[in-house]
Amino acid sequence: MKRQFIDKNKNICVAINFDQNTSTLFNQAVNLANATGMGIHFVHCLTPLINGPWGYYLPNEVVMPELTTQAEEGAVQKATEKLQALVEKIPTEFDVTYKAVVADPISGVLDQANEKNASLILTATSSYPDRNILNGASTAIGLVIHSPVPVMVIKEGHVDSFTKKRLSVLLADDLQNNTENAIHGCGELISQLKNIDMMHLHVHGGLYDNIADSVSSFMAESWKALNPNNKSAKQVLVEEYEMRKAALENRGVELKARIAATHGEYNSKVSSGDISEEIQLNAQKLDADLIVFGRHEFIHKSPFMFGRVPFGAMLMQDRPILVFPK
Repeated sequence: MKRQFIDKNKNICVAINFDQNTSTLFNQAVNLANATGMGIHFVHCLTPLINGPWGYYLPNEVVMPELTTQAEEGAVQKATEKLQALVEKIPTEFDVTYKAVVADPISGVLDQANEKNASLILTATSSYPDRNILNGASTAIGLVIHSPVPVMVIKEGHVDSFTKKRLSVLLADDLQNNTENAIHGCGELISQLKNIDMMHLHVHGGLYDNIADSVSSFMAESWKALNPNNKSAKQVLVEEYEMRKAALENRGVELKARIAATHGEYNSKVSSGDISEEIQLNAQKLDADLIVFGRHEFIHKSPFMFGRVPFGAMLMQDRPILVFPK
């Protein structure tokens, strides 16, 4: 049974850091809640002042737990007041809660999302062209990696699009099982918002195209063994394309029907080439308001390999991305 992520009895957990993204996250959360009927829970995480063994501190640095606890309590109080001031801007008809916690951002947000029965986490990432590429994105990456619920990542300076008359959504489908929840989630968005146009995109790498003309020459004997019907490499590629196209269309039948019921446009497309580049090009052509991915399960074994495609989109695209767990 597929998990429902748009549920009026659940919440959107919003990770607030009181930085340049606060206004963007605030507006996105309010507009999402208004569109879906979900509640909002704002959480701000304060890094613990004592977060390492005694040997971690400098020899002349004295750490006094009692004073540290007082400092943390004071910081929590100040953060709570800032959250309260933020929440007071929201109309009273919204179901809104908030909390400041002392915890590392990833575990703190995930714990709060679980405690508040959230079915969606909303966070933001920033671009730092003069720094290491992971700076400003590590919390978003960690949430995407470990979250049991979908995570929407907003880029710095993003103008909220959920107030538009129609939304353009690009669903990147690798035709694997890990994308099935993303397809189901897109169906929920379509039924709830009723204003979505969608491109359902599958990109297979350009390796086959690169070797198509030469494979039969440098692998002549092996090619014959693997290809008893004596098809050319080009014929094999055409058949592969048609097979992938049919699979994509089959996976999009329900999405197409839901969009048709809301008088929207649905297009499926199979292309080849560099996957990240193709997604970026198609997102630009579509002027996509949201890019949707499925998360690979192997990320828990290789933390920074939750999928190089959504990873690249999170850091490079100037558009929100929504990543669904398997």
